Amino acid sequence: MKLIAFGLTKLNPQDLFDNIAGFVTKLAANATDFPNPPPTDLMADQGHLEQQLGQLATLEAQVTAKRLEIDATCGSILADMEKMGNWLEDQTTDPAKLVKVAPLRSARTPSGPTPRVTNLTLSHGDASGEVDGAWNSLGSQGIRTYEIETIINPLNNDPSVGPWTRQSSVTKSKCTLTGFTSGARIWVRVRAVGPNGAGAWSDPATIIVP
Repeated sequence: MKLIAFGLTKLNPQDLFDNIAGFVTKLAANATDFPNPPPTDLMADQGHLEQQLGQLATLEAQVTAKRLEIDATCGSILADMEKMGNWLEDQTTDPAKLVKVAPLRSARTPSGPTPRVTNLTLSHGDASGEVDGAWNSLGSQGIRTYEIETIINPLNNDPSVGPWTRQSSVTKSKCTLTGFTSGARIWVRVRAVGPNGAGAWSDPATIIVP
């Protein structure tokens, strides 16, 4: 049963080069373990092998250079086609005409109700009377707007009694609320607004204003 298995048959050229070059280096470093020189024909083959490895390294460098050249050319082509698309849309925005010469973006079809905002958290802002809020983004579901409401010191600390005050809407899953009295307790809730309208309000979160 053979003990050695080089495992070279399925390697790509670069891995083949690295593997054999490593073998030659290790063989030279451990020559005392193998005092007898290889057969003459094998020595000749070794010299031929090293020559082939040099040729392989040169070819790999050429391939890498060509790949970079190909990538650069593809990038230039894509940029030109982007300009071509802009030119076409400058001529007309009629999809019936545009589709005759180019593929159009697929229109997103809203499905299901707008999801509910989750994991609303509040923290102290950078200044007195300022509160920061953050929640899980729904951008991947087509949400681009969030509505925010606040309530200050509700009766018995029960935000369900209201009334809630509408704050400015935001387009990211975070906000900074200002103008509150330091030491007051405020409650905050957020809801998403999507193609199918507004979703349910998040669970309220509360904090003492710094």
